[in-house]
Amino acid sequence: MTDTMQQLKQFFHEQEDLRVFGMNGSKVNPNIPEDKFKDYDVVFFTTDLEKYIKNASFLNKFGEVLIMTEPENDPVCPNELLKGKGYVYLVQYVDGLRIDLQIRLLETLTDYLAEDSLTLIIEDKDNLVKDLPILTESDYYLTKPSQLQVENSITEFWWMVPNILKATLRNQVLLAEFYLRLAREEVIQAITWTIAAKEGWDKNYGKEYTHSLNYLDKETRAQLSNSFVTGDSYKILTALREMIDLEERYGDMLVVDFNLDQEKYGEYKKIPYIYLKSKGESILAETFKKEVS
Repeated sequence: MTDTMQQLKQFFHEQEDLRVFGMNGSKVNPNIPEDKFKDYDVVFFTTDLEKYIKNASFLNKFGEVLIMTEPENDPVCPNELLKGKGYVYLVQYVDGLRIDLQIRLLETLTDYLAEDSLTLIIEDKDNLVKDLPILTESDYYLTKPSQLQVENSITEFWWMVPNILKATLRNQVLLAEFYLRLAREEVIQAITWTIAAKEGWDKNYGKEYTHSLNYLDKETRAQLSNSFVTGDSYKILTALREMIDLEERYGDMLVVDFNLDQEKYGEYKKIPYIYLKSKGESILAETFKKEVS
C-alpha cells in the first residue's frame, strides 16, 4: 500500500462523520498501466459537509499544496452532479502527488455508485454498499453516432473552413487558431469513429480520443501532428491543408459506413476553392482546388 493510500485511510478513520471512502479514475482501472502521473480520484461521504467547506486545512495532511482549485466556487460552471450536496478540491502537491477529492453528503451514495463503472469502495464503516458491480470501462466506451451526428460533424468541419480562411487572410491569427481547433476536433472525431467502425464501439478510446493514435500508421500520425504546427498565417494554411486531407479521407469512409449522400459530401470538398475565388483570392484558391466528380 502506498503512503498516500495509508494517509487517506487514516484520515478517513479519524473523522467520525466520514462513513464511506470510494475511488475511481485511472488508479482503479486495471487496463491502464501504473505510472508516476496517475492521480488519486477520491470520494469521501460525510454527514457534515460544511465542516470541509469552511476549512480546507485538512488537505495539508497529504503534503504541501502547490496549487488548488475549487470548481464549486465557479459561478459559471458549477458541478451539476453535486447540486449543492458535495464539494470538490482539485489539489496538486509540491511532491508531485495530485488528489482530486470530493466530499459528498452520505445521501448521495446511491447516485455516486451509478455514475461511474470504474468505482471502487475502499472503506465502508456501516456496510452500506451491497453488490458493487465488477470494475469495467463500460461508461467510457464510445457511443456509436447516429447518421445525423455523422452528417452534422462532416458539415461542421467544412463550415469552419471559410472561417479559418477569412481569419487567416485578415491576419487574425488568434481567431484563425480558434476556428482551426474546432475543425480539428471534428477531424479527430471522424478518425475515431472510423476506427471504431472497424475495431468495435465497446472500447475506451481515451480522454479526447487519445488512444486513437495507437491505431494510425506513422504517416497519418505525422499528418495529424502537422495540423498542430501553427503560429503564423503560412503555418495555419499548411495545417488546414493537412486537416482537409484527413477529413476527406476519413469523411469518405464515414459516408460509406453510414450510407450518406456521397455526391453531397463530395461537393463539400470544393468549398475552400469556391470561397477563395469569391473573395478574389484566385492564386490561393488554386492551391485548394479539388476536382470532384
